[in-house]
Amino acid sequence: MSPFGRKKVSKVAKEALKEFPKLYGLYERGEFAKAYNKALEIYNKLTSFSEEEIKKSKEAVNAVTYYLFLLSMTACHMGNFGECVEWGNKFFDMMRHVQVMKGVSEDKIEKMVMAYTESWTMCHYLGVAYCALGEYEKAVNTLTKTVGTSLRITIPEDVFKAFRGITRNIFIFVSKIQLARFLTFSHMLGLLPEEKKNSLMQATLPPEYEAVKVAYDILKDKEASSKVLSKYEEFGLPKEAFDSDKSAVEYLAKLFKEAGYNF
Repeated sequence: MSPFGRKKVSKVAKEALKEFPKLYGLYERGEFAKAYNKALEIYNKLTSFSEEEIKKSKEAVNAVTYYLFLLSMTACHMGNFGECVEWGNKFFDMMRHVQVMKGVSEDKIEKMVMAYTESWTMCHYLGVAYCALGEYEKAVNTLTKTVGTSLRITIPEDVFKAFRGITRNIFIFVSKIQLARFLTFSHMLGLLPEEKKNSLMQATLPPEYEAVKVAYDILKDKEASSKVLSKYEEFGLPKEAFDSDKSAVEYLAKLFKEAGYNF
C-alpha cells in the first residue's frame, strides 16, 4: 500500500479508543461474541502497524492494551480459555512496556504493573482460564499475585479510586478473586460437579450465587474443607491464605443471604 493512502498509527489508535466504550458496553450486556469479533477487527487494524510504530505512539500503546484486556475477558466468558490466556499474557506484556516508557526501573516494573485495577482483573480472568485448562499451578500463582498469602491483603490505591472508595464494592472485587482461588483447589480435587466445573469458575467473575453456594457447601463439609486446606499447603500456601479465602467466601455468602438467597 502506498504510504500516502495509509493512516498514521496515532490516528487509527484514536479512532479505536473512541470506539472502545461502545464495545465495552456490549461486553457489560453479555454480548460477548459481538464484542469479541468487533474488538478483534479493530485490534487487527492496530497491529497492522509494526511493533516499533506502535510502541513509539502513546495512543497506540493505550489502544492495544485496552483491546487486549477486552479480548481476553470476552474470550474467557465465551469458554475460549486458550485465547483468554494468549490475549491476557499479551496484555501484561503491554503493561510492562508502559512502565518502561515511564522510565520505571526494571526491578520495580512488576510491582508497578500490579498496582492497577485492570491487572488484578486480568489475573482473575487468567486464573479462571488456567484452571479450566488444568494448569493449576499457573492458576494459583496468578491469583496469588493479587490477594497474597496472608489475612492482611494489600489493595492498590488504584482499586480504591476505581470503586470510589466504596468499601462494599472493594470487598466484593477482592473476595471474588479469593473465591476463584478457593474453587481452583476444589476444581483440582474433583469437588466441583464435573459437568459444571468450568462454568462455576466463570461464575466467580461477577460473582454468581451458584459459585458462592458451591464454595460455601464445601467449607461446611469438614472432610472436603480439610482436603482443600491440604491442597493449599501442598502448593506452599500457608493456612492463613486458606483462612483468608474462607472469610471471603463467607462474606459473599452473607451478601447473598441478605439478598434472600438460600444457603
